[in-house]
Amino acid sequence: MDIIPIIISSLIFAISVTGIVLIIFNKRFLLSNAEKVHSIISIIACGGGLITATIVVYSFLQTNEAFILSQRPQLLIQVISVQEKINNKDTVPVSWIRYENITQNMFNDLTISLTIRSKDKIVDLSYLFIENMQMIGKDSRRRKFYPLEEIANKGINLNEETAQGNIVYFDVKYEFTFCGKREKVLAQNYQWNSKSQVWDIIIGSWLDRME
Repeated sequence: MDIIPIIISSLIFAISVTGIVLIIFNKRFLLSNAEKVHSIISIIACGGGLITATIVVYSFLQTNEAFILSQRPQLLIQVISVQEKINNKDTVPVSWIRYENITQNMFNDLTISLTIRSKDKIVDLSYLFIENMQMIGKDSRRRKFYPLEEIANKGINLNEETAQGNIVYFDVKYEFTFCGKREKVLAQNYQWNSKSQVWDIIIGSWLDRME
């Protein structure tokens, strides 16, 4: 349970106890015993009512917040590396970006961002997707591209970079609007494996998903 209602209830309880103590022991209150009893009962009833109201209101706010969060869409996006034969002879690496709305809630302005990073070079591949996409709940899609060719056209030779000892990173992000706020999510990080010609997921990159 959150500490906020506990603090508020404790303050109400402390004020109620203080009031009761003053009624009983303060000589300035010229009250009969019956009036003291009536005042004490009123304070207890009032304090109990305020504590109950605090818990009820806080529970309502928590339930309302949970309901709002349940309307938030969420994207599962991953990079899948495969080998494809060309002319039934040579094979080339192929990257599939597979993405799925894993909730029943709709994206109204989903934008996927793809960034390739090397030692001193950055390539933006976000043009592979249209901006501000609509995506209904449970919708699943995929996008194919040839990493060696596509990224080389933008100035980074994947295999040459790794041969020089440079790590080539692949950052996959997405953003959308929820409750009037633009949310940016770092979905996953990968790095190029020149030996197997695939994108290896970087273990631990899930620790910092939200920007």
